[in-house]
Amino acid sequence: MSKLRNTALGGVVFFAIFLTSFAFAQQVSQGATAAPMDCFAGPLKRTFAAGKWLVYGCNDGRSLVVVTADANQPAGAFYLLISPKGAGYSVRGEGNGDKRASDAAGDQLARLTPAQIRALWAQTRAAGSASRRR
Repeated sequence: MSKLRNTALGGVVFFAIFLTSFAFAQQVSQGATAAPMDCFAGPLKRTFAAGKWLVYGCNDGRSLVVVTADANQPAGAFYLLISPKGAGYSVRGEGNGDKRASDAAGDQLARLTPAQIRALWAQTRAAGSASRRR
């Protein structure tokens, strides 16, 4: 059963990264010129709303993907995308599990200031660089 849950969580991580790449590709096809986005920097292990999450930084230098670290937690297999919107950021996500648990994590992330999000992004970059040196 644990292997199945880990496989499901891996699917959520893959889906979250695919979704960010797809959304970015749509922007490019609509006239914006930018490189495809990937979100592989990190991960950082963090706790949001009493749940364990993995934080990945995206190559746009501003976006983050946050995925549940364990599909057995109340939020289930879930991801959140934090991306720039105007002068701030938007937080949106999807998955399965207890909606209250995932909403609580999303609400906590939505309260982060732009400076805190930039700092978190920088930490994902540092973590990704450290893991590549091993």
